[in-house]
Amino acid sequence: MSTSFQCPHCPRNFSTQNAYSQHVNQCINTVYLSTEESNEDILDIVSSVNKMSLDDEDFSRINEFQIIREENSQVFYQYKSDQDYAGDISFSEISHSSNIPEEYKNFDEILPASLQSNKEPVSHSSNIPEKYENFDEILPASLQSNKESEVENIKEFPNEAYTDLIALVIENNLNNKAGNAIIKFFNKHSDLSQLSPLPKNIETGRKFMDKMNISQLSYSKYCVLTHNSQDYFVHYRPIKNCIKNLLSNPDILKNLMFRYENSKIEDEKSYGEQNSGNWWKRAERSISNHANILLIILYSDVTTTDTLGKSSLHPIYVSLGNIPTWRRNKEDVKQLLGYLPILFTKNETEKKSSEFKELARETFHNSIKFLLDPLFQSDGVDFNIDDKDIWFFPRISTIICDWPEACMFSLTYKSANSNYSCHFCLVQREDLIDIRKDQVILRNHVNMKEYFDSNTSNLAGLEQVNNYFWSIPNLNIYAATVPDRMHHLDLGLFKYQIEFTMKLLKKKKSLNKVNERIADIPRYSQLKVFKKGIHQEILRGGNLRKFSQEQGRSIYLRNILVENRSVLRKSRANFRLIKFPDVQLSRLTASEYRDMMKIMVFVVDDLQIEDLLEIYVKWNEMYLLSRSEKFKENKNNYLEDIRKKAIDDWADLFIKLFQKISNSHLKFSKLHSWICHIVDTIREYGAINGYTTETYESLHKTYVKILYHLSNKKKVEKQIIENIRRRAIVS
Repeated sequence: MSTSFQCPHCPRNFSTQNAYSQHVNQCINTVYLSTEESNEDILDIVSSVNKMSLDDEDFSRINEFQIIREENSQVFYQYKSDQDYAGDISFSEISHSSNIPEEYKNFDEILPASLQSNKEPVSHSSNIPEKYENFDEILPASLQSNKESEVENIKEFPNEAYTDLIALVIENNLNNKAGNAIIKFFNKHSDLSQLSPLPKNIETGRKFMDKMNISQLSYSKYCVLTHNSQDYFVHYRPIKNCIKNLLSNPDILKNLMFRYENSKIEDEKSYGEQNSGNWWKRAERSISNHANILLIILYSDVTTTDTLGKSSLHPIYVSLGNIPTWRRNKEDVKQLLGYLPILFTKNETEKKSSEFKELARETFHNSIKFLLDPLFQSDGVDFNIDDKDIWFFPRISTIICDWPEACMFSLTYKSANSNYSCHFCLVQREDLIDIRKDQVILRNHVNMKEYFDSNTSNLAGLEQVNNYFWSIPNLNIYAATVPDRMHHLDLGLFKYQIEFTMKLLKKKKSLNKVNERIADIPRYSQLKVFKKGIHQEILRGGNLRKFSQEQGRSIYLRNILVENRSVLRKSRANFRLIKFPDVQLSRLTASEYRDMMKIMVFVVDDLQIEDLLEIYVKWNEMYLLSRSEKFKENKNNYLEDIRKKAIDDWADLFIKLFQKISNSHLKFSKLHSWICHIVDTIREYGAINGYTTETYESLHKTYVKILYHLSNKKKVEKQIIENIRRRAIVS
């Protein structure tokens, strides 16, 4: 026979005695506060609960209120501020904040043990009449808001020891086990006359941090797309909060730049910081004289979360061009704006379809629009600096990224084989290294929108997708995606130069001599050299598997392994040593390529190959020039002279030596971009040091890789954001 228990003080009904008893614990307090019943009446209620039998009339009064599936029951008392709240407020918790007499504050102790320990939540049945479903509305206001107000008021840690412990755990990436060991050690060896100032365990400390209400550190998520029955979210922090964090740093404020500066060296125009560039000058003229320009710098790049590259995240960061370059290169001047969604496909066919590629680009721009729109929805934005409200007009100045990411922002074709592969201008692929600078037709939002509106985007190497950045004032997205020195030079053109040099040396049968010279270079702690030579690469254990997965060349790898059977027999254990002749397999870092720049002049000297030494000398001159803090321009267009003397001199030798060796005959977009567009970029946005990804790449370690390894690999973005918020609290 089914039973149902009805509360004698309210219309609630319950399927079990335990649930009923828990409810009465709460309801007694309500009765006491609202009707001021005598102490004897309260004791009678308690006694009736304990003595009530299953055959009691109260237990079987109403059968139609059945509580369905206890294991799937929902908590009736749910507070929006804490979704983990179990709905089992104990009598002691209620009495703590009420006026119940002292002798009843330990009411739980007079209940049977089975009732004290039972944690079954009060089930909220879908069959309860609608008039009773909002029963919490009749509770006293103090009970309804108790938990929520507690969370809202938490702004800091309980004490200094608590703070130092959490900072120690968070900053050193300690897990709960290590943190708990510290707590145990402290409690054991400290001579405390009172309770420990530390949390009972690290998990409690983490939850305490999650409840701290610091609005500028709050992250949210926004569903930007539903595809293949899967929701895709932008995990983000409001961009205004990111900017407020930067502007609240006293060390940053000391060096903040508000106005355009006509920088000069020896009475001649020079370009250094962004406020010396022509773009700032034009943007400042377009706004009120009483307002200031706030330069927004964006950096975005997809990065793998693990060494095998099985999963990826797409972080986007924001910084301010008002901050000098030397200060902006530090990590605390870059704020994580959020994580953009990465779309997945059902199969390879969908992945290669034009519809999916278009959807991916639309989603990217819709996500960017959602993140940036709050800056452009009104007539400027006020930010408080040194207790003064200052009127700013936010403007996007530069977007720092590699070439594929630049194509995502500009919505130009990513393929290097497309007819118009340069996102700066409309130059055909066949003319990439032959076109004169005065023949270049630059892209802008006006001529690109004409192609889009006429549905002829393909004639300009443009995706038929509306570009969000066309609507942003004072922005030419095609120029703002500036050439990045690290990807253009270190990981781009110099890499090609090394590869082509090795092919040229092989033809001249001088490769062994080069490797011998490299091997003879003395070891130095701050200089990486390849003692086995740069024509060979050694793969060990995990690196072999990494190569197979990252490069997707399993067939090629299998053929090489067959050719090296003798090596395999000698080192079967874990593939200890496998040599791959004449192939540069590993992806060297930019730092390693810079080390090669230091030694290659001496390595190729006196090899009897015309201009080979000279090209490395010219390269080093050009590279050192690119790292200058300021560029001077005189009446004779000195910047153009720099381009001709440094860039063009190197480029002419590069084309002369390697055009026939290259399979594409040097039809490289990066080569064209560096020759034709870098000087204009300096004039617009200042020195190259101000917009390179070198100092941004390290952010992936801080905001992706380390935090990914600390997660349980489920709902990764949520866990990473929680960790980032905790780090910000203790910093």
